[in-house]
Order: sequence, then C-alpha cells, then structure tokens
Amino acid sequence: MLESLLSEQRWEEYLAFKTEKGHLTKRELEDLRTFVEQKEYVPAAERVCAGGHLGMPRVAQVNKGGTGRKRTVFTFGREENYLLKLLAYLLREYDDLFPDNLYSFRRDTGVKDAIKRIARTPGLAKMYSYKADIRDYFHSVDTEQMVSMVREVFRREPDMAELLTAMLQDPYALRDGRPEKVKKGIMAGVPTAGFLADLYLAELDRWFAGCGVLYARYSDDMIVFGNTAEEIAVYEEKIKSFLSERKLEINEDKEFRTMPGEPWEFLGFSFSDSDVDISGAALKKLKGKLKRKARALYRWKIKKGASGERAARAYIRYLNRKFYEKPFPGEITWCRWYFPVITTSESLQVIDSYVLDLIRYLYTGRYSRKNYKLSYETIRDMGFRSLVNRYWRYRKEG
Repeated sequence: MLESLLSEQRWEEYLAFKTEKGHLTKRELEDLRTFVEQKEYVPAAERVCAGGHLGMPRVAQVNKGGTGRKRTVFTFGREENYLLKLLAYLLREYDDLFPDNLYSFRRDTGVKDAIKRIARTPGLAKMYSYKADIRDYFHSVDTEQMVSMVREVFRREPDMAELLTAMLQDPYALRDGRPEKVKKGIMAGVPTAGFLADLYLAELDRWFAGCGVLYARYSDDMIVFGNTAEEIAVYEEKIKSFLSERKLEINEDKEFRTMPGEPWEFLGFSFSDSDVDISGAALKKLKGKLKRKARALYRWKIKKGASGERAARAYIRYLNRKFYEKPFPGEITWCRWYFPVITTSESLQVIDSYVLDLIRYLYTGRYSRKNYKLSYETIRDMGFRSLVNRYWRYRKEG
C-alpha cells in the first residue's frame, strides 16, 4: 500500500474521486490538483517508502459547534497530510474486515442506512434497547492494543504496519510550535483515524453480528436491542466488559435504556410509535444555531440601521441555503439528509413555527402577539419555504 504513494495512477484516481464527490472547495480542489499534477507528493512519499517516519503533528483545540466546549485535533503538514488522505482512501480496500452493523467511515454505508435498517425491523416497538456513547473515544484508545491490531491486520504489509505503529507510539506533538508530550490516542483529525476507530472495536461488532442481534455502531456511538429485559441486560454487560478491556469508559450522560413502546434516539434520529423523526437532541442543537444566527442579524440590523424587511429577507436567504442548498462542498443538503429517513413532519412543524417567530422578531424587533400582523403570506412572498410543505411534496413525488 505504501508503494501507492508514488503511483501517479493512484493519485489521479484519488483526484478524480474527490472531484466527482464534490468534497472540496474550489480552492482546496485546485490545491489538490496542483499537488497531483506537479507530483509534489514525491519527496515525502519517497522518504516514507524508504522507511522514514512522518514529522511531528500539530495539536490544537477547536470549538465543538454551538456547545461552548473544545475538542482536540491533530494535523500534519501539507505534504504528509495529503499522503495520509490517500492512504485513508486506499484503506477502503480493507472494508471487508468489518461487519454490516458498523456504519462509520465505511465505503458504501452510513447513518441513514443504520436508521433505515433498525426502523424496518419487525416487532421493533416491542423490543428493549440500550444505547451507549464512549467518552472521548479517539483520545482514549489504548495505543499498545491498537498497535497489536494494526500489526495483525497489516501482517502482509509490514511497511504499512510500521508507519501506523510509529504514528501511534510517538507521544509528542507540536503545540504553539513547541514539542509537547500529549495523550494522542488515534489522533482525531488525522485522515487515518476513522479506519483505526472502526478497527479498535470491530471484535465487538462481529460478536453481535455472529449472534444475530439487532445492533449498530457509528464510531463511538452504539445501540442494541433485545426481546426481553434479561436479554438486553446480557448485551449491556457484554458492551461494558468489552469496553473495559479496551480501557474505554461510557459517557453516562449519554447512556440510555428504553422499555418496549418507549421512544429511542440514535445518530440524530428518533423512533416513536413506528415513526422516525429528528431526535430531540438534534432539534435542540438546530434551534440553537437558528437563534444565534437571528441574534447576529438583529445586531447587524441595529448597527447598520437596516429595515426590518431587509433583515427578515437576509434571514430567509440563510434558511433557504441551510435547508435546501449545500452548506459546504461535499455535504448533502439538510433536507436530503432527513427527508428520505423521517416518516413524520412533527419536528418539521416545530422548526417552521420557530423560524417564523424569529423572522417576525427580526422584522419588528420584539417578541409579541402583535408580530402576527406580519402575515404568513407576506413572509412567504419574501421567499420563505415551509419545511412541512416541502417534505410532503417530496413524499408525494417519491
């Protein structure tokens, strides 16, 4: 696999893949194209293929969107980062290592497939469930156990095993330009981290697959179902004992158990009364983003002396981009993410009502019943598109 780092054909293949998927901004795509066409990968690739190691990664704290909390991420230099991105792309060839109940960082499956598979299970409403989330997963992975797995998986590619082993065992990273000993785990933010995160718990995934149990995992988030309280207790104990062996801890704030008929949530979706909807946690997070944007626009309105209509129209344009257009290259639209999976418009109605209140607030500068003098028809004429209406149109058109 390391020899592929010097393969012009492999780099062209990777460039074509990224171009087709639209995963990059125009500037990022141009940089990758230049990198490939000018063969800028050659010096770093030759060094790595000759047995050399990668340089020291940088470590930084970045905001976790809208939570006020920070997360630690690692990055390598430009040339080495591109090498790791190509390796992560090539690691898809090892996808057969993982069972079908694993949905993170896979070649042809993902979150929506997990929810659809679970929701279509006969008798689901009569089942018990247990959901667990691993605390600080990427940074808590035991590197010595991870190294053993890497060497086993790549026993026929010792050079690849050695490269990953060196990355995992090096305890240093650059913080503000200075080397510092840090707990790295599998280094969140590094392109190969997703594959390693899948590999570290793959034995647990295979155990549940072998038992024919309804179970799903996405990286550090997992859920399992059982027909009886005794059965689900066995599965819960299996998960906890396995994670303990892997030196991992469950985040108790995100640990949930449900009885038959009770709603459950997983990966931003909820299941209740045979309906799939947007989860309460995802809805709360979305409303927070929508309100923060409205407040920012209100401050802009006051600072610029802009009219209420101008501020309302600006907010409506923001909503339309967020819900119906790609917010970033490589991402699907918000509606294309949720509409194919949800089976009810209940949460969409909540969102519609919430943003209409915010539009009226921007227009009038206050929250009041008098705001309703700004009619729905007027807001619609300013460009507002109802999520509920769009959803049922989508369902009707198939």
